[in-house]
Amino acid sequence: MKKSESGGQNRRFPACPATCSVLSCKKFVFTEDSMTLLVILVVLTVGVSFTCSLMEATLLSVTPSYIASLEEPKPTLYKKISSLKAHIDRPLSAILILNTVANTAGAACIGAQVAAVFGQEWVGWASAIMTVLILSCSEILPKTIGATYWQKLLGFLCFMQSIMLFCLAPFIKLFEILTNLIKPKTAPKNNIREEIGALTKMGYTEKMLDEDEYHVISNTLNMDNIKIKDLLTPRNVCVTVLADIS
Repeated sequence: MKKSESGGQNRRFPACPATCSVLSCKKFVFTEDSMTLLVILVVLTVGVSFTCSLMEATLLSVTPSYIASLEEPKPTLYKKISSLKAHIDRPLSAILILNTVANTAGAACIGAQVAAVFGQEWVGWASAIMTVLILSCSEILPKTIGATYWQKLLGFLCFMQSIMLFCLAPFIKLFEILTNLIKPKTAPKNNIREEIGALTKMGYTEKMLDEDEYHVISNTLNMDNIKIKDLLTPRNVCVTVLADIS
């Protein structure tokens, strides 16, 4: 051992073999395996959350009129999506359970792995980066895709929900018991007449219905509010012609 100028001693560390892939210092220990694990954790967390947000947006974007239109051309898909919408609390519970577990457990595991690889001082930066990733790639982007392309994603939704509802059945049942305590016994009925009127107006605005079709449907819906005297022409404004005039 050689003494330093300050009177201390310089330590000699054993040489690292050529095959070693470890870079070590006082602040962090970096290995290929630890970095691979960190990347896997990030991809899994963001990927699972992305899928959950995509399914949630798709499920909530499906309209009753579109479901009804699937009955004849696609009866299998019609039955599956009708079942999901009829008991919408079950698929929503499955989505939220998986999404919450992925975000919570994923963030904890990523934080621990970052601390082990880079040091405790990098955990704050990792949390900030994960917040941006989850907000953009796991919330805004998938929900925009689901709300825009929900018709094309119904098959994927039904397939994923069949797996999730089976795997998470005990947890879903538990949350069903809790939600039943606050749910009304009779669900409120949809006002179909108002929905048809709104769809008719939307179709006319988007040039899917012409003016005559729009007025026919609108007048048909309002027929109960119109009295016969409002439709008949008053006798004092009628023009009559004698029957013997040719």
